[in-house]
Amino acid sequence: MDKNEIVKMNLFARLIEAEGFSDVSYADGRDRSIGYGHNITQLGLPSELAKRAEEGRSLILSIAEAESLLRGDIELFTGRAEAVVPGFSSLSPARQEVVIEMMFNLGETRFRGFERMLSGLAAEDYVVAADEIIDSRYHRDKRTQRRAKFLADKMRRG
Repeated sequence: MDKNEIVKMNLFARLIEAEGFSDVSYADGRDRSIGYGHNITQLGLPSELAKRAEEGRSLILSIAEAESLLRGDIELFTGRAEAVVPGFSSLSPARQEVVIEMMFNLGETRFRGFERMLSGLAAEDYVVAADEIIDSRYHRDKRTQRRAKFLADKMRRG
């Protein structure tokens, strides 16, 4: 199994645990999410699920559908991380997982606001990168504080 497959497998298990499962949409900050944290507001739904919702039938996801959405989200945010983070492919699997999970959780726009963390990553200064996760609204927000601490610790350990 190559590094990319390991990262995706680890993230799949981690996000299932961190997000929990909801078979119906729910308020997620200013957005709506479903399944294992799939952001409907920003990412929409695949055509077959969107069609069910448009037909006025209540959209209730199966676990298999939620897992499919999560796999798609992991692919999407892996690609975005490769485009946004200089040297992403040279990061350890654990650090790649931190970056992708943060993009998944925050969205790309908010993630890009972590400029000093991105500079730390580019300089291979993982202490600075981790410190920037802690020194953020992401960490100060009670809803995401534990997650931010977990990700900062993982960034430090690599």
